[in-house]
Amino acid sequence: MKEQLNSFYVSLYESLKDIADVNNKLDNTRSEIRSHIDSFKNAIEGININIKNPDIEESFKELMNSLKEVFLMWNHNFSKMLEREKFRTELKNKFIVIIFGKVKAGKSTFGNFIANNKLEQQKVEFLEYRHKKWHKIERLEELPDTKENGESEESGFATDVVECTDRIQRFNLGGMAWIDTPGLGSLTKENGALAREYIENADYIIYPTSSTSPLQKDEQDNIKELFDQNKKVTICITKSDIIESDECECDSKTACDKCEESIIKKLVNKNDKDRKNQEEYVKNTINEIIPKEKIKNKLGDIFSISVATAKEAIKNNDLEMFENSNIPKFYELMKDHAIKKAKSLKSQVPYDGLNAFISLILSDSTDSKGSIKDIYNKIEKLENSLNEGLRQLKDAQKISQVDLQVAIDKAFNRHIDSTTKENVKEKCKIITNEINSKTSEIITNNTNEILQNISNDFGVLFEGLEVGDIEIEDIFIETKHKEEPWYKKAFKGGAKVAGSILAILPNPFVKIIGGGLAAFGDKVADIINDDEIVKKTLIGDNKEVVLRGFRAKVESFYSQAFEATFLQLGESFSDIKTEIGAIKTEIGKFKNNMEKVRRTL
Repeated sequence: MKEQLNSFYVSLYESLKDIADVNNKLDNTRSEIRSHIDSFKNAIEGININIKNPDIEESFKELMNSLKEVFLMWNHNFSKMLEREKFRTELKNKFIVIIFGKVKAGKSTFGNFIANNKLEQQKVEFLEYRHKKWHKIERLEELPDTKENGESEESGFATDVVECTDRIQRFNLGGMAWIDTPGLGSLTKENGALAREYIENADYIIYPTSSTSPLQKDEQDNIKELFDQNKKVTICITKSDIIESDECECDSKTACDKCEESIIKKLVNKNDKDRKNQEEYVKNTINEIIPKEKIKNKLGDIFSISVATAKEAIKNNDLEMFENSNIPKFYELMKDHAIKKAKSLKSQVPYDGLNAFISLILSDSTDSKGSIKDIYNKIEKLENSLNEGLRQLKDAQKISQVDLQVAIDKAFNRHIDSTTKENVKEKCKIITNEINSKTSEIITNNTNEILQNISNDFGVLFEGLEVGDIEIEDIFIETKHKEEPWYKKAFKGGAKVAGSILAILPNPFVKIIGGGLAAFGDKVADIINDDEIVKKTLIGDNKEVVLRGFRAKVESFYSQAFEATFLQLGESFSDIKTEIGAIKTEIGKFKNNMEKVRRTL
């Protein structure tokens, strides 16, 4: 008998091994997804933002804030998914059986039988839910509950009159978690919510009802609660046994050790006809109280069992009695459900949540908020804005150069006529100051639609032009004469005119003649014969040339300064492109990782 019981357990737990393997894989996959999300989030948040332009920095921050919202959404959705599987996470690798019913329906007796008749190497762990936590119980309180056959409960769930009506109990045995919960109406608000969550996630739900009076009014209310949860329910008619009386072979009126007053009371299973009638009654009652649309595909097996006869059969090694107790049938049904669960776990069913989550992230739909496509759309929108900004910036540079030329023209035209030899340096300073004052206005006016918050103090960028030493000089024309001068002719008149010549000669000649009139004749003759007469005539100044040169210097300086300024503005666009490139690289890595995970599901 013990070997047959062990074979039931072995076949059941062989099925549960597959469940454990798949659940372990699920746990690892969940951890891997969480790790990829966290790594992606940390990589994005670790990107160094070094953008000098406040407008572009603001646009980039908007993108980063959008990414943060996506991370929050992913974490929220992932947590919600885990929350929906909270029960499975809490009881991972378990085949979850819930026995749900009223007090004294025999559910604790049933649970204790399953817990106590285990494989030798197995250990059973009993837990009770109270104060919002599961508490491990070293030794359950033993409160005897005398049965009709005179037996009391073995160690396990307490089966006193109250039968823990406001508490949820469970035991873990190998790959199975057995949950014992009273009707929802008898639970506290908190425990009722927990029971509903457990029912929602259960693999196998049993509703026990006593064969002494199956499906009483309050039990019908409980059944309605279960079908309202939209779960498939197996109905188990418990205590399907009777006490039969027979005469003892001792034929003694005083009785023997086997009888009482020659009458032997014997516990036996109810016959098939009585069981079938009760099972039909239960089925018909359920069909009457539950709407057809709710009961469709939700009513599972209905069968009768007797824990008492199963225990008696084990005690007496009575195989026929044990099989008729229908406990073997119950094990077979549990095994079938465990196998179905294992097959389901090996298919896509348990991965649906993960697949849906990953599919949302990898979706190509433009309507999928929080998808990588959605992130790329935001980046593309920013990139398009940047490219348009660069195009407009180039146009603004061309317009600004034209405006600069106009400003230079006006500044020079305003002061050119009043510029003199004496004030030229001051006038040039005034011209450069006026141009400086226009540079900020020119660039701001031409870029304010591109960069709304751009600095309006560009003038400081152009104060490096020095006027330097600038002077206007007079321009003379020189004329040279070869004809004989008048005074040369005068010497031909002799010494009598020497006095008058001395009076009109310039100093060089006077110095030369300082030696006396005796030598004067020959020396004067040499000078006159060797030199030419040079005549300088003032014809104007070089103001136009000087100002033209200064203007060329001004135009070159400001043109280069404008080019450098717009280059710097363009580089601010390039800065964010570097940051965007880093983001796209991380997105690519994350996308590849998520696609790899999906291929393993």
